[in-house]
Amino acid sequence: MIDNKQLQALVAVHKTGSFEKAAEQLSVTQSAVSQRIKQLEERMGRALLVRTSPVTPTQAGFRLITHHQRISLLEHELLAELEPDTARDTPKPIAIGINADSIATWFLDAIQPFIRANNIVLEVKVDDQDNTHELLRNGEVVACVTSNATPVQGCHAIPLGLMRYRMLASPALKHVFEQHQDWQQLPIVEFNRKDQLQKQYLKQFYNTQPNEQLTHRIPSSEGFVEYIHRGFAAGMIPDEQSSALLATGELVDLAPGNYLDIPLYWHVWSLKSTLMKSLTDIIVIHTEAILPPQKIS
Repeated sequence: MIDNKQLQALVAVHKTGSFEKAAEQLSVTQSAVSQRIKQLEERMGRALLVRTSPVTPTQAGFRLITHHQRISLLEHELLAELEPDTARDTPKPIAIGINADSIATWFLDAIQPFIRANNIVLEVKVDDQDNTHELLRNGEVVACVTSNATPVQGCHAIPLGLMRYRMLASPALKHVFEQHQDWQQLPIVEFNRKDQLQKQYLKQFYNTQPNEQLTHRIPSSEGFVEYIHRGFAAGMIPDEQSSALLATGELVDLAPGNYLDIPLYWHVWSLKSTLMKSLTDIIVIHTEAILPPQKIS
């Protein structure tokens, strides 16, 4: 058996990034946290943490953290069955990994009834859709929305649909662009350095050299759209977020007919969990109604 206090210490160090902050969170001394981690590492026969700043788990450490998260979730459900009155009033923490565009468009509407019905305390971890599955692999979340079709070990993946992205700009920027029609000179905006949609689009349709593109970065989904709206740069915006601005002519498509379809998948732990099944069902039903289906090859 793995000592629960030792596991809690490992999780706390991972979440806070230091032994000192973990001790504060657990209301124990820093020495006690260090001792518990040392005992757990001796029990496992390997290092579980890399003593950097911030402290990060090793691969074995991440596996133990994931194990702890799963056990905690199942314990919540067991208590809900044995003590329904108490469990109903006890908040249930759930962490989900997701991309910013999904939050800005469909995710909050999808999850709202689940949060209200189950007294959920939600923690959302935002990353690029190509990277959110790493949060699941590392035990930081119980489920994620990702563009990666391959399920993480111990999880299963469900297709949600497509998000269609178009290269949009303000009418003023389009007018300037039309004077030279040089895609290599078009200023673009990215969400962050992980966001490769703009350069993928330009490479695919116009064979531009990505390293030579003038690139702005705005790490906010709403700010990203507003930056384009103000004419500073062009960028890839999903249809769910741009339809109203296109209809009014406040944004224009620089190349109608050219777009990128990004498939989204729901990755979730393979647990016999009523709570996780309910969450999965809500996400799948909602996205089926609003996202174009993926093509089956």
